[in-house]
Amino acid sequence: MLVIRSDQMKILEAAMVRNFEGRVMRHLRRSFAPYVGSMGTEELAALIRHGVNKADAYGIARELDVVTFVEFMVRYGRAFYSDPNLPWAVQVLQDQTLGGPEKISKLKELEG
Repeated sequence: MLVIRSDQMKILEAAMVRNFEGRVMRHLRRSFAPYVGSMGTEELAALIRHGVNKADAYGIARELDVVTFVEFMVRYGRAFYSDPNLPWAVQVLQDQTLGGPEKISKLKELEG
């Protein structure tokens, strides 16, 4: 029987996080170059980590949905989720009746 110790699990989790950050970073540099072109690697990685944490706080957990949440951060600002100039986004994200996928769908719909 295979036994994975907690320290091994932490290493695996860290590797998965780095892999995700790398994929999202490449995606953003390719698809959102005008927005992130001047950002250094660590700055962009920090933005992605912040986005992952904030998405989680709003119940957004599916990988593709988290990436979309980070894309919104890139387009509308790091704190778009609390920006009074974006009431449509704030309202959707704070709607407790919507699950994560529904929130992302609604944001995309309202973005136009």
